Amino acid sequence: MPICSLLLTCAALTIPLSAPADCGGACRGACGDPAAAASATAPAGKLSRAETRHLLLMQDEEKLARDVYNAFAKKWALRPFENIGTRSEPAHLAAVTDLLERYKVRMTPQPAEAGAFRSPDMKKLYDQLIAQGSASAEAALKVGAEIEELDIKDLREGAARARNEEVRTVYRNLEEASIRHLNAFHRNLTARGVTYTPKHLDAATFRGLVEDR
Repeated sequence: MPICSLLLTCAALTIPLSAPADCGGACRGACGDPAAAASATAPAGKLSRAETRHLLLMQDEEKLARDVYNAFAKKWALRPFENIGTRSEPAHLAAVTDLLERYKVRMTPQPAEAGAFRSPDMKKLYDQLIAQGSASAEAALKVGAEIEELDIKDLREGAARARNEEVRTVYRNLEEASIRHLNAFHRNLTARGVTYTPKHLDAATFRGLVEDR
């Protein structure tokens, strides 16, 4: 799924505003230092249009991960999907959403329904991944690894381009969590004798993330 098309879709959904807002409690622990998150009363600086577009993309991607994992938890009853889908991904989604709310970003509301998205391209990707992972438990685990790969790639790109330190901090923390999730899926695949070929990261980068962890 071309990331540029998702970014272009998000670009039409938002207009950044600069008025401050309090940080909601859901971002604590996922946005970095819990004490710092709890004491923050106003955002530092402003978000650029590029930062806003990318945050909206990551909000949709975190919802994608949550919805796909919850669907596979019901279908395959595998612990990685149950743990990551019900515990980690909701916190990651909240961390990104809290940033958008703190910076008073005006945006098309994200649909609450599982598998529904603002972006038609994200909906198409969701349907594609659900179809792939419904074939077998091994296929579902491969989908999990692919989603985490995509998250890591996009989080790294977003952090590299962001000027706002708060955005970079959230992205770095989310990346660390995605690396742990990638390893969870990779370990499960390896235990089943399944070889996973990376789709969004180059082979050397992927090996560096999953080896010796």
